[in-house]
Amino acid sequence: MRRVKFLPAAVAFAIAFFAFAFLFLAAPVIPDADSYYHLAVAREYASGGYLEALPWARASVLGETFGDKEYLFHVLLAPFASWTDAASGGRLALALLNAAFVAAITAYATRAFGWWSLAVPLWLYVAAPMMTFRLIRLRPELVALLLLLALLRLASERRFAFVAAVAAVFALSYTAFHVVVGLSFLWFCTVWREREWQLPAAAVAGAAAGLLVHPGFPDNLRIWWIQNVVYFLEKGRLDVGNEIAPPTVSLLLLTNLGWWVGLALLWMGARGLRPDRRRFLFTCIAAGVFALLTVAMQRMAVYFVPLATLAAIVRLEARPVRPRARFALALLATAALSLPASVKIYRDLLPDQRYDQGYEADYTAFGKAVPAGAKVAAHWGPAEFYTFFAPQGRYLNVLDPVFMAVRDPELYEVQRRVFDGTAPDVPGAVKRVLDSDYLAFDVTTPLFERVQFDPRVVPLYNGYTFLGRIDAREMHRFVRDWRGYAFASPFEAYVDAARLSRTRCTRLVREETLAEPVTRIYELAPFGPAELRIGEAIRVRAPGVGAMLGKGTRFRVRLGAGTQRFTVTTCPAAGKNGFYLVRRDG
Repeated sequence: MRRVKFLPAAVAFAIAFFAFAFLFLAAPVIPDADSYYHLAVAREYASGGYLEALPWARASVLGETFGDKEYLFHVLLAPFASWTDAASGGRLALALLNAAFVAAITAYATRAFGWWSLAVPLWLYVAAPMMTFRLIRLRPELVALLLLLALLRLASERRFAFVAAVAAVFALSYTAFHVVVGLSFLWFCTVWREREWQLPAAAVAGAAAGLLVHPGFPDNLRIWWIQNVVYFLEKGRLDVGNEIAPPTVSLLLLTNLGWWVGLALLWMGARGLRPDRRRFLFTCIAAGVFALLTVAMQRMAVYFVPLATLAAIVRLEARPVRPRARFALALLATAALSLPASVKIYRDLLPDQRYDQGYEADYTAFGKAVPAGAKVAAHWGPAEFYTFFAPQGRYLNVLDPVFMAVRDPELYEVQRRVFDGTAPDVPGAVKRVLDSDYLAFDVTTPLFERVQFDPRVVPLYNGYTFLGRIDAREMHRFVRDWRGYAFASPFEAYVDAARLSRTRCTRLVREETLAEPVTRIYELAPFGPAELRIGEAIRVRAPGVGAMLGKGTRFRVRLGAGTQRFTVTTCPAAGKNGFYLVRRDG
């Protein structure tokens, strides 16, 4: 009988694995840059063992001490990442994790639905896009979700030794080990009359054991503190992703309407029933915790949706007559309400003719262009792709901006201005402040517009990703010898008049002596409005273009022999004041 009970879950696992493997292997890219970062780390583990410091994060805490907060997840990925085609190995690992989740949900639902429990995970994947969008990424939260489902079952069945084991594995696999400890204490409070101290004790002991046996101890505790405490204190000033932002009403309710309606049907079908009190309370508490977290951070939906669904299913188990087909078919019918949003998610996974090379082909070509040991300035997000396709590069930071902000706040602010396109002199900042010889970024960002006409940036690869070398050989094109103004480095060319005044127009002067008459072409690219005078006869007015080279005012002048006096008057805009004057002739 026990074997029959787990047959639906086994069948669900097999069907789901082949379905997801087909889908992910056909996709041009594994969703999310984090997926490739985790594969890159796992590949390093497979070839050389544990990393004491992350080689791709030279300006980050992670470059000093890795303290891998997802150690066991990377160990589990290592066999897949060691394939000749590690990206395909990662796709199959993702298919296995999704299949394991499908099997777990099916196993939970079997008591209430029998063989019709196979419909429950199908309904979830179609009707709850906010969950599905998270599950199709190769991230440690998938393992954390599976461990939480196991913990819930074991705690409700008083199997405390196994609770300790799961807590230990969780602490080795995912950064938020405090969730396991916190849930165990909340569960203990619901059954305090039973004096079940073994539950929180097992969770605390297991989590502590996992932290202590971690090969990076005690650095893993420092990383945990930065990720889970400092991060939330500082996130307001960091360029974090949207996943930690609260979900909109449309995203939370309308996009997942099929799931909400189906969930309501399950609860209505269990009216007046008295389910197993312990299992029901434990499941509701877990679902309630993640409901609050989801309202604060949309990424938590990956836990909230399954747990809220299980709470409704536990109630249905108390029905003397099982719902079986009637409820299962009703759930599938409600999935149609969220079908358009779900179709979009899966469509985005499939090959897209807009990208002729494909994402991975583009990144592969980019990777071949990165020299070994190259110090590359890159934003932490795309750098996660670069770690996989160009592991020979040495970037600034990966995984999260907090790790760079904690190590060097001033350096972090400079790189942030560089990559959001607001730093006027990108090559100068990259070379002098970010200590990098190369620059890499997504060509769809404002940064591409800022550097594409800068003669100091020599393109090495220009596809979906841009790679450029900072080269001083064209520095002679920039007019830099302004009286009373000194550049901070030989690579800087932007005349930052804000050093002289941020609120008033500023005048800078230079003189040049010519042996004979010459004809030149200049570009004046000021941040705010500016005027250039050469002697008394030549006057050029230029509108403010944010100091964007290529968008400035070009002009041809005939300069006579003798001393020529150049005078630039530049006025502030948006708190900045300055200009480029560059020769564009020959």
